[in-house]
Amino acid sequence: MICVEWKARPGYGDMTSPCSYINNLAEKTGENVLLLWCFQNEKGVKDIYEKEDSEELEFRLQTIFDIMKTQDVHLEIKYGHNLPYKHSNLPYHKFHNYRLCDQKHRWKGGGGYVTFVTTENNKVQFKDYEKAHHKVWKDPTNNNWKPLYHQFDNVKFVDYDTPILEAIKTLQETELMISYDGSASSLARILGTPSYILSGRPEHTLSDFPNALISKKLDFLAKEMYDIQEICLEKIDESEEGLKDFLTNYTI
Repeated sequence: MICVEWKARPGYGDMTSPCSYINNLAEKTGENVLLLWCFQNEKGVKDIYEKEDSEELEFRLQTIFDIMKTQDVHLEIKYGHNLPYKHSNLPYHKFHNYRLCDQKHRWKGGGGYVTFVTTENNKVQFKDYEKAHHKVWKDPTNNNWKPLYHQFDNVKFVDYDTPILEAIKTLQETELMISYDGSASSLARILGTPSYILSGRPEHTLSDFPNALISKKLDFLAKEMYDIQEICLEKIDESEEGLKDFLTNYTI
């Protein structure tokens, strides 16, 4: 069995990436793969970036793991174990952590609404991070989202406070997600939700979201939403081909 250690963090990307990777690794090698998700703190002690009223990270991780699980992957959670690195056994490749969830959980659309994932309710704004310049590029709106979502007639919102089962349902049925590079954008990635991501560094964001349309600003009109949806769906098809190539031809 291959063991992949991963330092536990509260972000959706910190959960979707290892779950995607271990399934890819299991498919590529034909071996069983264990994801060992390691909390620095003891059980019940929250991370500095977690909100006190948020649902437990273990539940979110398990939910993501379950909708992505193939028969050859396994999950174990370990407490009081401070990894000296972020993760182990991870190659550098554009598609190493790209994977869609099980078919029955994927995006289906039909809700008639746009979903926004904004930075407005983040516990810590990017500008207030200890190393702010490492994060602030993620949100080119500078947390000024209202002029963007006010352009649309039917809008829903998902953020870190949204219970994960509600977030999944919202993203499964939305026509399009518009987001910054963070939070539930990673959840949308594994669901196959058509995604338009705003980023101050599009080339960097594209490396993590090959199936999304990336831009520094919202440069389409609300009436063009379904045209953008079609472009995003084409990107998803292209990414599925990229994943096949990674699984077939890339040597770990």
